[in-house]
Amino acid sequence: MASSWRKISYRVIQEVITEFLGEHQLTPPVLLNPEQLKTLKRRISKAYPFVDRKYHPYKVWLSEVKANLQALQGLPIHGSHHHIMFDDWSFDRFEDLFHNHINIKNNLLCSVKKTMKINESYSECIGVEVSEVDIVSIDEIEINTIKQLVYQHKFVVFRNQNLNEDQYLEFASKIGKPQIYPQDNYHHPNYPEIFVSSNVAKDGKKFGVKGTGKYWHTDCAFLNNPLPFTMLYPQILPNSIRETYYMDMQQIYKNLPANLKSLIDGKYMIHEGKWRYKVQEWDIDKAIIDIMSDFEKKFPPAKHPAIITHPVTGAKILYMSRGFTTGIVGLDRETTQQILSELFSFIEREENIYTHLWKDGDILLWENRTLNHKASIVPEGQASVSFRIGIDDGLPFYLTSKDMGQEYPILAS
Repeated sequence: MASSWRKISYRVIQEVITEFLGEHQLTPPVLLNPEQLKTLKRRISKAYPFVDRKYHPYKVWLSEVKANLQALQGLPIHGSHHHIMFDDWSFDRFEDLFHNHINIKNNLLCSVKKTMKINESYSECIGVEVSEVDIVSIDEIEINTIKQLVYQHKFVVFRNQNLNEDQYLEFASKIGKPQIYPQDNYHHPNYPEIFVSSNVAKDGKKFGVKGTGKYWHTDCAFLNNPLPFTMLYPQILPNSIRETYYMDMQQIYKNLPANLKSLIDGKYMIHEGKWRYKVQEWDIDKAIIDIMSDFEKKFPPAKHPAIITHPVTGAKILYMSRGFTTGIVGLDRETTQQILSELFSFIEREENIYTHLWKDGDILLWENRTLNHKASIVPEGQASVSFRIGIDDGLPFYLTSKDMGQEYPILAS
């Protein structure tokens, strides 16, 4: 991944710079004024949007050649931090920084691997396993590494954890912003950010909601702003095997036959949550049609592209699920159902399904952009309690045309 990133980044940015200088009939060495530099930076962002604000070598390079380097290289910078000199040295330095950047990233990752054990061969298809990590005292470098692992491998399983609610929520807060699920009957009574799936009462009262997520879905797809990350921490596992199933929708899109791709290319899917609504005490004596209508008023159908673009990797992902996807914008019901049926038949093939077998102390963090998931059935009479936290990673759920000029982190290692 690193070598391809270096090749694409360096080539794209250098071509933009060279083209810009040519348009303005400027030949290195040349000094750009602040307005020219602003225009150039805007062009680079549009040409290559996945720019790491903090570590990207382009930013480091700008800082270096704008700073006072006369003593080292004899460059005529004129002491200004609002101008920039382009010459043979600056281009050479630019390439060096890209090489150094990759080495620094790799060294950081190696350093992190010494303090927490990362098993990237944990699964043949998706996921990595992390052990020997103290989540309570985890630092920023480790958090950034974990997020990169999620973007690259789709999910991370942390083994042998023992956290209370405060520690669990604090860990989620380091990864991003914990989200509060819009229906409060799922909330932990003391921690609204924690979504409780439970068939066990607490202090003699109903605790959360039982039987959640036993259908293929991606969390909160029925909202205009779906949930980027989900973290799940079982508190009580059933006596029999407890499983969660996953499908990599990025890989499925790659394997999707051309005739199926053509049916959804450029289309928007409709996602609805009302068909998964769980009847509650206050719904007693209400007609089903009124219950459904009330829910739809709160959560009207959401529309998302059938194929979304990942904001970090730039990958194309098929974004749909049997649980929430109910229609295709612009097509009649009969045509829609036929296309959806064909797509789901391909998507839900056995070879596309990965099964995670839960162990005591597991915490699982996965990305909803790329994965569909489904919970297993809990046998009658067996206890099951899980704490879920939805996390916003601060990025658009998917890229749109208006995002292409923005700066977002890149998966660089």
